[in-house]
Amino acid sequence: MARRDTPTRHLMRRRITLPLALLTLVVVVAIVLPGTPAVRGAVVHRVQDAVGASGYDVSVDATSGNLWRGITLHGVRAVGPGVDADAERIRVRYFLPPLLAGELPVVLDVHGLDGHVDVAELTEELATASPTASPPPIRIRVQDVRVSRSRLALAGVPFTLPDVAVEAVQIATTGDGLTAGLDLVSDEGHAQIVVRTRLGSDRIEVDVLEADAAIGRHWWDGVRAGTVRGLVTIDGGVVTGDLEVEGGAVRALGVDVVDVAGPVRWRGTDIEADLTGAALGGRVVATGSVDVLARHWQARGTADADLEEVAVALWALGAPGGAPPAEGRVGASVRAEGWVQAHVEVDAVADGQLLGADLDAVEAHVVWDSLDGLAVDADGGWAEGLVDVHLRSVRGTTTLTAALRDTTWFGAIIDRADVDVRLGADPDGTASLRGSWSGPFGDLAIESDLTLDADGASLFLHGEAPDVVIAGAVVAPALRSDAPLEGRFEVATPGSW
Repeated sequence: MARRDTPTRHLMRRRITLPLALLTLVVVVAIVLPGTPAVRGAVVHRVQDAVGASGYDVSVDATSGNLWRGITLHGVRAVGPGVDADAERIRVRYFLPPLLAGELPVVLDVHGLDGHVDVAELTEELATASPTASPPPIRIRVQDVRVSRSRLALAGVPFTLPDVAVEAVQIATTGDGLTAGLDLVSDEGHAQIVVRTRLGSDRIEVDVLEADAAIGRHWWDGVRAGTVRGLVTIDGGVVTGDLEVEGGAVRALGVDVVDVAGPVRWRGTDIEADLTGAALGGRVVATGSVDVLARHWQARGTADADLEEVAVALWALGAPGGAPPAEGRVGASVRAEGWVQAHVEVDAVADGQLLGADLDAVEAHVVWDSLDGLAVDADGGWAEGLVDVHLRSVRGTTTLTAALRDTTWFGAIIDRADVDVRLGADPDGTASLRGSWSGPFGDLAIESDLTLDADGASLFLHGEAPDVVIAGAVVAPALRSDAPLEGRFEVATPGSW
């Protein structure tokens, strides 16, 4: 038999149902309202006002999400001292229970970051900011930050870093420590680094996981390629580092050096390196140092190179025309220094062939200066005799003096020969030859003088053989292939002169 619903029982049911309904309504409101645009907007406006009080203007186009779990900001723009940046989307995630202990762990996911940050200006602003009267009731602890699709440019950093963009960021905090993984991109290359520091400490460790050496082109245009790895520490403003270079390539004084590898030590404003590489058909071993503060670098090295490639490189430094045909090996020691002006000295010993004749332990001293030009002094055995050569090339003017003694070249025995040549940048120059030799055509002594100027060229010749004397001149009124030649020679026996 069903029980009848008495007025008393009905009243008790209503008293229970009404509070449950109200409680359910409160729960629904508490869950639903934080997900509405109005409530999210009100919270974001409170944050914007707090940030604006510190001198930074932050604008947000739209919001989404639920305040109980996290919120996503769309179209964010921040402008203030040292910062002018936009973000396509910032997702803020957090876990509320730690609020009971006065802490809010936060995870940030930033997408589409663009703009620039002036680190020096930002640091100065933070250092001079007035402290708050009392600490905030809730401490926000950033656990992780991820940045994707970023073109954030950094400025105002030490050592005039190149224009670099932060392509991706991942930040993690553990206790009072902070670790940031950064992907940096410049016009010359890419770098992956991890930055570690502790709150309240002025020591920063930068672990260079992998960086393109070509980024160094910002400081020296000669860097072409390579990979750099190692650790850099900034402690109290002093920079120290131990890096390793591998697979490097540089270009200096017209010479390409490849397979560059070795350690690099960074101590404050001094940088030292012990490197090996391949250049001019041989191996190069070099030690160098850079004093950034004094704006000075210096290097010493040794090389075992191919004679032909060395000749081509020397001629490219200032000698006119093409390098003479050569083959063989050169052992050299090199000293170089400079910054704005470069100075290089080379001492070398060569063996092989030059101009089709054998070289025998020819010693050369080469000096090149970016202001004073090229100087080469060489002597030794050539073509079964002796050779002494002096070459100077300064500001477009080249002089060459050479002396041959007792040499045999292509069947001709050259008892002596003295050559003196001067060529200018414009059609201007002189050349003279004094010599005597014997060969298939008999003994011959010759003197000749060549003059070049704006009016043309003239060659004067005087030669003596055992039974004949030749004297005369050839004149070209213009230095053109189609210019007419005028000449007059006289031939006589020695007794008739």
